[in-house]
Amino acid sequence: MSYPALLMTGDGPTKEVLDLDDARALADIFITHGGICGVDVFGGAVAQRPQEDIGFILLAEPSLVHEFIYQMRDRAADLGDESAEEQRLARFKIISSLLYFGGARVVERVEDYAHRFLGKWTEHLNLYMFSPRWRSQLSDLAYEPWIADLGLLLQLSAEARPCDRSTDM
Repeated sequence: MSYPALLMTGDGPTKEVLDLDDARALADIFITHGGICGVDVFGGAVAQRPQEDIGFILLAEPSLVHEFIYQMRDRAADLGDESAEEQRLARFKIISSLLYFGGARVVERVEDYAHRFLGKWTEHLNLYMFSPRWRSQLSDLAYEPWIADLGLLLQLSAEARPCDRSTDM
């Protein structure tokens, strides 16, 4: 795995946003986890809006997806309404713990990459974990208390693209 050819300066990070090359590099890292079978990307890098955040839908094996959804449901039941930012951070933390306990240090490698070029991580990234067939399950996902926004799911479905080196986005 090689990082894009960017120079670090003594002043810190060299980039302000993640671009398509970064999305592919991060997807390559996520896919090293045995429970992740694919990665869809959405947001600024795909829509050619580089000022916007980037997001990944990790296409995972059923046991990881079920545990992710269970923990998000449990959190929604305990905390009720949360801001979009609180939900984004919760998804990040839950996915991080699921990937960490899966035996791989995937999240640490992703964080290292983002810190190296951006100096920050969670402020620029949205993570979801769904089944590889998530687009055919939108109506079911829309009933999840932690999503509760069919419009968001439809937007993700329209915008998200498979993210790998062989795919033009």
